[in-house]
Amino acid sequence: CDGFFVGAAFAECSESMAWGIAAATILHEIPQELSDYLILTGPQVGLSTLKALAVNFATGLSVVLGAIIVLANDVESSTTGLLLA
Repeated sequence: CDGFFVGAAFAECSESMAWGIAAATILHEIPQELSDYLILTGPQVGLSTLKALAVNFATGLSVVLGAIIVLANDVESSTTGLLLA
């Protein structure tokens, strides 16, 4: 979902607002990805460091994919408003 928000922001908002939304998304994702890493390398899951980082990186790419989907399609302003609401 985060990628849709970032893509919609870059499609319809001012550049400074879009970068603000991107920065907020990044700041939101840092603790999320850190906690995911800690869970993946913990005793219950037990992935190696490299595998946990690879899984985290792969799931993090979904944000980029979401932004690309929104930017690649001709999304109407009213739909963008619904995405950002």
